[in-house]
Amino acid sequence: MRLREGMIREARTLRKRGLAWKRFYELGLEYRFLAEYLRKKLSHKEMVTRLERAIKNYARRQKTWFRKNTKINWVSSSGETERLVKHFLKEVVMPVRGKTDK
Repeated sequence: MRLREGMIREARTLRKRGLAWKRFYELGLEYRFLAEYLRKKLSHKEMVTRLERAIKNYARRQKTWFRKNTKINWVSSSGETERLVKHFLKEVVMPVRGKTDK
């Protein structure tokens, strides 16, 4: 998790440099929960727990949204991936490339 990589220190620095709390909330999930932690509205443990839950919920919503998109071709195996890539290269890329080489 990015918190272990110095994100709390980064957030403190941003705040010291004048970043408004409102802007923290606009920057995304991690910064939203970091703002709550830095403002002492959440303990470190609460921040981590709530952030992890929020990330899982966000990922679940994204997955639902993507699954509804009929233009996405979901691939279930590496063999299927290879077949699709070969088809794409043969039918899409190479014909276009041949037209531009003239």
